[in-house]
Amino acid sequence: MNRSSQVHFLRHLILQSTAQSDGNNFCQTQLDDEGSFPSIQTVPANGVWILKVEDTFGGDAGTVHAFSLITSFLQTNCLSPSTNNVHTLTASVNGVGTITPTGAVVVADGANMTFLIQAQAYYHIADIQTNGVSVGGSFQSNLSKLIYTLSNVTANLSLQALIEDNRTSNNVPEIWLVMHGLTNGNFNSTELLDSDNDGLLNWKEFVAGTDPTNAASVFKLTDTQENLVRWFSVSGETYFVNASTNLLGTFSSPLGSNILATPPQNTYTDSPVGSIKFYQVGVDP
Repeated sequence: MNRSSQVHFLRHLILQSTAQSDGNNFCQTQLDDEGSFPSIQTVPANGVWILKVEDTFGGDAGTVHAFSLITSFLQTNCLSPSTNNVHTLTASVNGVGTITPTGAVVVADGANMTFLIQAQAYYHIADIQTNGVSVGGSFQSNLSKLIYTLSNVTANLSLQALIEDNRTSNNVPEIWLVMHGLTNGNFNSTELLDSDNDGLLNWKEFVAGTDPTNAASVFKLTDTQENLVRWFSVSGETYFVNASTNLLGTFSSPLGSNILATPPQNTYTDSPVGSIKFYQVGVDP
């Protein structure tokens, strides 16, 4: 193991022993036999055991996860949390990623607790909240990994990491391009291509809900008859219809909006008119 960039963490957890001395020593021996922790101490103080774990594995996922494992082992097999002078931190993730340790974590009053937050590929950490309130500060759009420490914990609280998808200049999720196999080159450049040569750029296909790799999947009018308009529609989208009597003018007469999709096509019927009318159909923003 490369120890040239070691980072030492000293974490404290107060637990109350529910086992006899021999039982605690047995658990201590089992943990020591794992050979993963250079320093493990259990110090009795007024009937409360203080577990001190110091590792030299660096500030990575293995370090934080290892501490979570040893804590879980003691709580399950040897000790139970004391109801005095300890607090419970409930850690979770909203989005595609992980936080370690996760779930309920017991810490001593006034102690610190460190968490490792990781977003999956093509996602980033957008915010961190305690009890539903942002901790503040700005997060880089490409921040995918963060070690976050709660300092001087004096009460029970929740910690939630908010993870969002990375977006291109035209607000297309990178993961959407990846799911369609459009991973060659820069995402901001890829969204400006017409990969299936159907007349719509990739980013416009995302807005329309169509497949950027299938020329048959395209947003366009399929039929117009007097006051009737039909177009290809996609499940989950809503549409608007505007009208104008001048094809070269503006379509300033809105006829309908929030029109639910009825795949594979939608039909809109306008009131009868005695003059020529032109129609415009679009996807609601």
